[in-house]
Amino acid sequence: MFTDELIKIYFSLLPIAGYMFLAAFFITPIVGFLANKYHFIDLPAIRRKRTDKSLAQRIHKKTKPRLGGLSYLLPMLVLLIVESQYNHQMIGIAIGLSILIIVGALDDKYELPARTQLISQFFSGLVVVLFGAKILEINFAGIVLNFNLWSQTFNIGSIVFSIVFPADLITIFWILLIINAVNWMYGMDAIGEAMTIIAAITTALLSVRVGLLGYALVSFSLAGGLLGFLPFNIYPSKIIGGTAGATGNGYLLAVLSILSGSKFNNAIMLILFPLFDMIWVIIYRIKTHKDQPFLKRPFISGKVHFHHRLMMLGLSQRKILIVETLLISSLSIFGLFMSGFSDTFLFSTISFFALIVVFSLVSYFVNKKEKLIAGNLKNVISKNKISNEIKPKDDIPPEERYAY
Repeated sequence: MFTDELIKIYFSLLPIAGYMFLAAFFITPIVGFLANKYHFIDLPAIRRKRTDKSLAQRIHKKTKPRLGGLSYLLPMLVLLIVESQYNHQMIGIAIGLSILIIVGALDDKYELPARTQLISQFFSGLVVVLFGAKILEINFAGIVLNFNLWSQTFNIGSIVFSIVFPADLITIFWILLIINAVNWMYGMDAIGEAMTIIAAITTALLSVRVGLLGYALVSFSLAGGLLGFLPFNIYPSKIIGGTAGATGNGYLLAVLSILSGSKFNNAIMLILFPLFDMIWVIIYRIKTHKDQPFLKRPFISGKVHFHHRLMMLGLSQRKILIVETLLISSLSIFGLFMSGFSDTFLFSTISFFALIVVFSLVSYFVNKKEKLIAGNLKNVISKNKISNEIKPKDDIPPEERYAY
């Protein structure tokens, strides 16, 4: 797979990724300063109102500046604009990313309603779809699903736009799904960023393999920018990526997985972990919050994500980062080396069931630990109650006996 020619191409793309690394590394402190000055901050649970819906999943103990995603997404915008002269689809990616950056920055300041964010994500997906990013078919386990039932093209100036039904709707749904699945990974320092780096590098390698160097450059650049931001974001973080960073990263991964030339199976492999975590959390919330309306249950916050469960088992944030990075890396390696082989479906299935085993084991040990703690607490309360009941009156100190 890694021929001398491919290796030369990989190395030829590294300088731009290096520039992105340096840009993010030097811009991040400036962004952090501005975020603190103008109060783009993330408050810990102790400083939030009791009615805050996100209260249950807050882990940070200190106030942290947000907006960190701007340190690498703004240079990414510049790169996309430069590359758009060679590929007009880059314009669509840049416009969609701009929408998410603006709305994400506003959310970092004002904590916008979820509906507002979802609308912005929809329009970012719609724009890139109009510029040609489409899932036209899926070939899964030898079954081909064709989504090109009706199509229409039209021009605005020199730019050609296209509408394909139902491919456009499926593509927008895919983009929304990946944005939110990735966004839910950003509950702990550097985990979401590490996952995005791994997926971006894997996407870049697959893009080079099929000759799509423009998308490989964008993928490598995203990884390089995140690596420049990572020293400030790793636990204990000095700054967090914020909504702009989380949604921007998910958007780029979703779009690049469509345009990079990788098969749908391989694209699923790259984001299988956040997707599985998302599905797991939704099922848990639907089963647990039966007193709430059904459609509201998936959005009830709580510490039920995979990293929350590892934390309940006693793992530190650094160890959790290592565990999840290893799991995501393993899935990406499968997706990379099985690309183009008929065994992809087999390995995808094995990986899927392996994740079920991992999540089930973690949940089992978490529940066991919770029951043990509850049982010990009950015994302690019971012993104290008995001890107080049989305590002789003569043993009561004078200051308690005659206290008002």
